Amino acid sequence: MDDFIANVVVDAVTKLKEKAEESKAGAISYRPGTTEEIWEAGQRYLQKHDLVPGQLVRWKKGLRNAKIPGDGEPAVILEVVPGMRSEAGDLGGSHDFEPNEIRVGIINEGRLFAWWLDANRFEPWDGEEE
Repeated sequence: MDDFIANVVVDAVTKLKEKAEESKAGAISYRPGTTEEIWEAGQRYLQKHDLVPGQLVRWKKGLRNAKIPGDGEPAVILEVVPGMRSEAGDLGGSHDFEPNEIRVGIINEGRLFAWWLDANRFEPWDGEEE
């Protein structure tokens, strides 16, 4: 019986460690950009697109600040509310008062999931990977 319990504990700890590693793999790491990279990202952020409901979009290169949708993955615009911003505490910390002008949706396992995000970080999806 003691061996059985020991094996169950070892299996549980192993699974927890695997989940922790998976979580780390999906995290955004920090590597300071060069002045050129910063300038180029700023130019991409400032480039405006007329985004409308029903349109497919993707993150602009280097401007993804949320886990979903992934880089190069399409999302559909569900709503556009010009000037909308998150409230303090809605998203927590660094995202307080960030523009959230578009609601984008993705399909995961047959279900639609939607988030409010910053329109300046998206561009029309052209059907190609980055």
